[in-house]
Formats: sequence, C-alpha cells, structure tokens
Amino acid sequence: MRRRLRPREGGGMVPEQTFLQMHARLSGMLSDPPTPRTRLAHEYLYLASAVALFCLLVVMHTNFVQQEAG
Repeated sequence: MRRRLRPREGGGMVPEQTFLQMHARLSGMLSDPPTPRTRLAHEYLYLASAVALFCLLVVMHTNFVQQEAG
C-alpha cells in the first residue's frame, strides 16, 4: 500500500511531492523534444558522455592493473 502525499499544514508542499512533479515534467520534456534538432543535440550529448565515461573506465582499469603488477 502506497502512502498518499498531502500538502503540509500551513499550505506548504511535501518535498517528495514537489520532486515527483518536477521529475515528471522534466521526463516529459526530454522524452518529447520540441524539434528534431533538439533531439539530435541530446543524442550527441549522450554519445559524448558515454565515450568520456568509457575512456575514464579504461584509464582507471589501466592504473589499477599497473598497481597490481608493480
């Protein structure tokens, strides 16, 4: 059973509810970009970050293996 989130007494919003609403809005914007150019920019950004993380992984692995041998 899930706990229902309610506004706090005094009119403030529950932080979890605010986070979930912002997350839903951002996910909707990213999953349906306004133009094909925006979508292409996001794909290249994801590709660049994936390549950078892979290079970081290779460098860290190489340093780890050299440490073990030394």
